[in-house]
Amino acid sequence: MKIVFIIALIITLAGCRRNMNIEGIQDYINNPIHNLSQTAIHGNCTIKLSYKPYQLMAFQDLKVHRNFNRAAFDSLETLYSDNLYFILSLSCDDKEFIQQAAGSRNNFTRQLNTLAFGMQEYVRLIVDAEDTIPLADGIMTNMFGYAESNDILLVFVNQHTDVTDLKVIVEGSKFGLFDHTYPFTKKDIKKIPISYNKLFNP
Repeated sequence: MKIVFIIALIITLAGCRRNMNIEGIQDYINNPIHNLSQTAIHGNCTIKLSYKPYQLMAFQDLKVHRNFNRAAFDSLETLYSDNLYFILSLSCDDKEFIQQAAGSRNNFTRQLNTLAFGMQEYVRLIVDAEDTIPLADGIMTNMFGYAESNDILLVFVNQHTDVTDLKVIVEGSKFGLFDHTYPFTKKDIKKIPISYNKLFNP
């Protein structure tokens, strides 16, 4: 009886994973046990780094252009699969880092320019403890002080498709925070339960 229950539970969980929509995928990524979203804390400040699937990048592009068809999605998916994406979230006291750390207007402007245009100097990706991939682009979301963190989309060119281990190094001490290394594995990334049917029919 116990064995039957365990088998039924496994089947149920597998079915749930296959049928996840966007919200379910985000919850899966944000769950620390899946090693796809990691948080480092020092004092009152936090640096969080989360993997973002290229499939979600493609789907969000479709939503912006209101072009919901599978052919368009397949084309965008191919385009976005050329890169690796992560969301870097910076906060102090559960508020935007830039608002808490800026101080003077000049310092605010300097910090804003760093987060919006200068992250290439402070973030890099190392694959299989060997090759270093520089940040190709960093896109900051500006919420004008109303968010709980400053969020930056990090984009790395997916140069090595056969790697197993990834490490994102954030040199936060160079812009007012602290340094930290975030390890990820392709094995964990491949486990993300993305359902194309659920994306188009939530």
